[in-house]
Amino acid sequence: MKKALLFFVVIAALLVGCTQQSRLPSTAKSTPFIGGDTGVNIDFSTDSPPPEVDDGGQFPFDVVIELRNMGEVDVARGDAEVRITGIKPEEFSKSSGELIQHPEEDIVATKKNPDDGSITEGPPVYVTFSGFDHKEKLVGNKDFIFRAEVCYLYKTEAVAQLCVRKNNIDPEKNGVCLVSEDKIIYNSGAPVAVTSFKEFGRAKDKVGFQFAIQHIGKGDIYQKGSNCNTERKYEDRIFVEVKTTFGGGLKCSGLSEGGDTSGYVKLYGDRRIVQCTQQIDSPGDYETPIDITLTYDYRENKQTTIIVKHLPDED
Repeated sequence: MKKALLFFVVIAALLVGCTQQSRLPSTAKSTPFIGGDTGVNIDFSTDSPPPEVDDGGQFPFDVVIELRNMGEVDVARGDAEVRITGIKPEEFSKSSGELIQHPEEDIVATKKNPDDGSITEGPPVYVTFSGFDHKEKLVGNKDFIFRAEVCYLYKTEAVAQLCVRKNNIDPEKNGVCLVSEDKIIYNSGAPVAVTSFKEFGRAKDKVGFQFAIQHIGKGDIYQKGSNCNTERKYEDRIFVEVKTTFGGGLKCSGLSEGGDTSGYVKLYGDRRIVQCTQQIDSPGDYETPIDITLTYDYRENKQTTIIVKHLPDED
């Protein structure tokens, strides 16, 4: 009896396991992106800097910054800058220029396999600042903040489906899709996202849609190519590009320094709404994709504290 019961338990467990495995890849493959609210993650390598050093030029050390791209867009080595702040460079035998570096490698994004939905994390990239040394003598021990600030050019890719009907104002019932409704929007992993997308009929041969851009990360947004310039005119500015499968007839409002389908927007309260109208040049009943690309400079930081210990003078 016990053997029979054990046999059925094992078979049931195997069936459950097989069912779960068959569902997971299907779900993973059905969405185009991994998602998430992080771009490049910043951290200090273990003991770099060390938690404690000595004064008087007795303890040279390195600061090693680990960068890992948790989002889904590659960052070219020339589009990222790492800066050490929080200290006076001369106190640690450095010049201000020696506290700024670019990575020697591209910061490769986390990738999703389109065949089985598996995820491959981007490899870490290390930026090393060598030769810190507090040569002066202190009066007692002192804490120093080491902050790593990273500015990098990043993008968010978002996709949704537009519904097209033969008559977009008064469509027939039981069509393949609904024009006037909130649509599902998918975003690549990034600190800025398109958080909502709504379509509605404008005319028989025209549809409108609006989408919300929102800052969902923990860093700061700046205009692309500004190298995270903190002047107010560069803050919270995002370059928006909207693409559909139609040959033309797309017009978006509220975009500056661009055209009908691309330009800058400025976020207010970490959010902005963009509205567009699409002329339909091929009427029918179908769904067609729309792509939205957001481009910006992004700045984040990570800091740690080290103790510089005073070594008493030898008699």
